[in-house]
Amino acid sequence: MDKYLYGASIQGIQSFIFQTNKLREIVGASDLVDYLSSGFFRDFFEKEKIPFKEEDLILSAAGNIKYEFENREDCRKIVAGFSKAIMLAAPGITVSQAVVKPEDYVDYGKALQALEDSLKSQRNKSHYILGDYNPFKIGETARRTGGLGFKYLKNEVIDLSQSKKISRSEKAESKLMEILTGKRNGTIIRDNSELAVEWGNFISGNNWIAIIHADGNGLGAQIMSIYEKVKGPKIKEVIREFSKALDLATKSAVKKAYDDVFGGEAKNEGYEPPIRPILLGGDDITVIIKGDAAIPFTQSFLKWFEIETKSIFSSLESDLKVSDLNLGLSKGLTACAGVSFVKPNYPFHYGVHLSESLTSEAKKHSKSLKKEGKIPSSAFFLKVQSSYVEDYSSIIDQMLDNKHIRFDYGPYFLEPQSNYSTMEELRSWIKTVSRPSAPKSGLRQWLGVIPHDPGQAKFMFERIKKNLKERGNEKIITELNLESEYSNHRDGRIYTHLYDVVNLSSL
Repeated sequence: MDKYLYGASIQGIQSFIFQTNKLREIVGASDLVDYLSSGFFRDFFEKEKIPFKEEDLILSAAGNIKYEFENREDCRKIVAGFSKAIMLAAPGITVSQAVVKPEDYVDYGKALQALEDSLKSQRNKSHYILGDYNPFKIGETARRTGGLGFKYLKNEVIDLSQSKKISRSEKAESKLMEILTGKRNGTIIRDNSELAVEWGNFISGNNWIAIIHADGNGLGAQIMSIYEKVKGPKIKEVIREFSKALDLATKSAVKKAYDDVFGGEAKNEGYEPPIRPILLGGDDITVIIKGDAAIPFTQSFLKWFEIETKSIFSSLESDLKVSDLNLGLSKGLTACAGVSFVKPNYPFHYGVHLSESLTSEAKKHSKSLKKEGKIPSSAFFLKVQSSYVEDYSSIIDQMLDNKHIRFDYGPYFLEPQSNYSTMEELRSWIKTVSRPSAPKSGLRQWLGVIPHDPGQAKFMFERIKKNLKERGNEKIITELNLESEYSNHRDGRIYTHLYDVVNLSSL
């Protein structure tokens, strides 16, 4: 009997999820995308009266689906209708599909790789977006999205896509918070400005929130290793269980990071955690969190992600009896993160895009330091102090790259690396510069002078150190690493950590 490998890739996920600035809609959209690649796929089989076999499901997560059909007709029915069904269920989403026959390739891994290559080719083709339920385009426009109005909600016109996101948001909020905190509670997703007030930031005047995005390192290489080394139909089970194990490890790491940062306070009755998960699963996360908790949470998550993937993958190798294949699962994975600190009214999709850009930048540095197959975990932190930013490269050109010195000191690593600093060191510097005896205002003025007059800046820096010594605070010079005004030399350029330290200390 001929068999067919079917693959589907959901596209436009980021723009679909972050189309608006309302956290409730964002969370609902995230949950809807997760459902489309899991429960919705199974439900479509039932609709088409096709038996769904769990053992034939290879992958079903993060907008990617791979399934093996045992006959041509069942595969044809799915290809004919699944893409349209998804685009109607989530207007704004598009789907690419591809099919290959395993018998046309030397082994199953090559067939899966060919399927992936075919999907990549399909993604580059233009797709018609369904959901235009009013061909005459007569009606009001949803002001926040520009889409055609579908109905009124609290005196606001919303489009069909918004309506579907909102309808899923309540269950999604409960599920995400349960993963994060380990218990069911009445916490709900609110708008950014409401969160800032609720978390007490406005009381101190430091109304900063942080958007954390983290993504695993080397996942593609790990999948390729499985494709190359696992032979025959066994690969279906390995890929399926690997995907489940990765999702479990990520969620476990998030939960343990939450316990590290908020666990003590969470024991209090009625405690409202100052964090909201937006996306948790696969090898990446996106969360919004109170500004001053972002660095410790990021550090803790990256630490636990390494520990949990190593532990869970080691057990997986043993359970699947593939330890002798040298897949490298027992080494676990590492991750990189990007954290943008923004004001509550800052457009959320810009903040997410910036955090993803910071993550990509951290990955570049980490990959350059790869040793013995391990990419070290790192994170970039950036406080947004302008009304609009595009991505990290634009910020470097506009703000952080001066002729005399660079302010983009990061990324900060989980473990010590040559010519870089750790997140633990960054936290220590922030704690030191926040003391009343520390020259915080003087350093801020010094940073402002550097781009225009390096000679004057040098004089100011020496004066800061002299004042510390005269006041008996010489220890701060060592603790803040002020022996030299320039902290690091890398790629033939001079860097200082003090831009990050001073700006991040006011969170």
